[in-house]
Parts: sequence; C-alpha cells; structure tokens
Amino acid sequence: MRARSVSFAVQAYCLIWLDSNSGCPEFSEFCSTKVLDVANAEHIPYDAFLGKPYMGAFPEQNISAASNILAPIRADAQGLTNDQRALYMDYLNKTYVNARLIEQGLPPFEVSLPSQIPASLDIDNLIQANRQLQQLR
Repeated sequence: MRARSVSFAVQAYCLIWLDSNSGCPEFSEFCSTKVLDVANAEHIPYDAFLGKPYMGAFPEQNISAASNILAPIRADAQGLTNDQRALYMDYLNKTYVNARLIEQGLPPFEVSLPSQIPASLDIDNLIQANRQLQQLR
C-alpha cells in the first residue's frame, strides 16, 4: 500500500487514504481520545433510540451490571418527546464539535445540557458510563 493523501489538524487528527494492492481505496482515521470518548459515548443514547439490544455485547456474568448502568440512561433517552429529542441531538452535536475544536487547539464554546433533558443523558455521564461498560466487556 502507498499513501495517496494525508490530512492533518494540529497533530491530533489524521486521515490517511491508501491505495491497496486489491485496487480498493482504504483509509485510516486517527483522532484524539477526547473525540473518541464523545463519539463512543454518543452510541449509548443512539442505540437506545433505535431499541438496539445490548446484552450480546457482554459476557453473561456481566449483563446485570451492564443493565444497571444502561437501563436508566436508555429509559431516559427513550422517554424523550420529539421536541426534547431534537434539543438533545443538537446538544450531542455541539459536544462533538467542541471535542473537535479542542483536538485542533481551538477554544471551545459553552455547551450545556438543556434543562428539559434528564441529567443521566449529560455527555460527561455518558462518557463515564461508557468507560464502566468497557470494563464489563
């Protein structure tokens, strides 16, 4: 393989396009841990919105512990009205944008969870929950 193009943003983010021997273009993306933390944590409410099951992601002996972490978050996410969900999706988008700004060495802007949204859905809570869940996998 050989690198076709490389994009950098303040040494914290890198996207490399590769030409593979098979002729199919491939890419590798590298980002900071802050962006990765936010991106991984966002999957908890997204999966709840989709009703995606999670039990298969954990060994049987850890399903109860995972459920104790996920059940209140999933219930709060699934209980959002359409208006609340729109506000929440905007909030998640802004937290991701902020993580990218920080990654690039730019100043972030103020982002706070809308008052109509349950505290369990705050991004810091989701990041903490995701870290706990990783230990159970």
